[in-house]
Amino acid sequence: MRRSQQLLLLFLVLAAAPLKADPLIGELKERALQYFLDHTNPKNGLVRDRAVNRKGVSRRHPDYLMASVAASGFGYAILSHAAKEGRLDAKKIEEQVYRGLKFSLEKLPHYKGWFYHFMDWDTGARFGNSEVSTVDTAWFLAGALYAGKVWGGRVAALASELYERVDFLEMMTHGGKLPDKKTLSMGWFPESGFLPYQWDTYAEHMFLILLGLGHPKKPLPAEAWTVFPRPLVNGAIGGDLPLFTHQYSHWFIDFKSRQDAYGNYFVNSLKATRNDRAFCAGQKSKATYREGFWGLSASGSADGYFAFSPALQNGTVCPSCVAGSLFLEPQAILEDVRRWVNGSYAAKIWGVYGLNDSINLDRGWFDTDVIGITVAGVYFSVVNEADGSFWKAFEQVEPISLGLKRAGFLTVGKGPASALLLQ
Repeated sequence: MRRSQQLLLLFLVLAAAPLKADPLIGELKERALQYFLDHTNPKNGLVRDRAVNRKGVSRRHPDYLMASVAASGFGYAILSHAAKEGRLDAKKIEEQVYRGLKFSLEKLPHYKGWFYHFMDWDTGARFGNSEVSTVDTAWFLAGALYAGKVWGGRVAALASELYERVDFLEMMTHGGKLPDKKTLSMGWFPESGFLPYQWDTYAEHMFLILLGLGHPKKPLPAEAWTVFPRPLVNGAIGGDLPLFTHQYSHWFIDFKSRQDAYGNYFVNSLKATRNDRAFCAGQKSKATYREGFWGLSASGSADGYFAFSPALQNGTVCPSCVAGSLFLEPQAILEDVRRWVNGSYAAKIWGVYGLNDSINLDRGWFDTDVIGITVAGVYFSVVNEADGSFWKAFEQVEPISLGLKRAGFLTVGKGPASALLLQ
């Protein structure tokens, strides 16, 4: 084994030693699950985009009728996982997931298999002027494919049909008009066509590309994996990006045990997460940071929804986003979360679904909501840290395995290793 490989393995062992049973871990998991029990429409499987972090609060505001396609997919995965563990009625959940996937296949509006980012929670109709979103459809498919692994049979058949219907090449070539293009568009509007924005730099979209590389009917070319640059900032690819860019794909793919020509993405995300924590700790001008809060990510704020990062921040942090990184550095992150839920601000940030979405002490901002996709990340992170359940399932999803192979991934300890991310 090369020296770089030995250092990598040691780094991973020290960074991600498993937690012993801890009541707070169980509490985070159960509160996250409660969100999907309370806010999944039992008739069609759609999950509300956000909710007030108190149980039983009615949804009167029109925004609360907005469902998220990503949160809906995550809901399929989380409810199926909980049923598999025996915490929910398996027969009831299998039927509910089947009914939801069937509704998605037959009733949800789509463009070439790609779904709208937001839909009406009751009807499934496009919500407002929402775009068809490639990455949010990928998260939906992640949940559907996981549910298919859990239940098999009719659920797996629907998940496969939904996945196979998606036309990746359409979103890459803009319907064949740009045949040499190798990046995926971020989305499409019925009014104006393809978005000008592309997945053309390092971001959260790795899972999306892997889905395309392994697609059974219209796979993406291998260049789709290598075409986007991977800029190093503070020792990590994307080291100045929001936390979520270093989380989403990791909730489904175990990058800890594999690397490609660019290095190990688990190590990379761990470095970026530490960068975020260190950056906030060093910003003494903001009360939020002085009180030990961190977590610069996509979240609400006093001024609206933004993707905060070390490169763009105003003292607003997302505590729930930090919990979504537990799989990376469980001991240190859990202790931060424990301090927050037991601290002087606990009553304002800790609710029935876990940690609130965002706070800014300088602005007196305490978000009353949680956001479904962020809550889901806490569940995925806790479960993968405990036993790798989601990672293990996706190891068995053939298109994902094929996508990883086509992207050039090797298991750590096999073949030539890159030390790029360890320098």
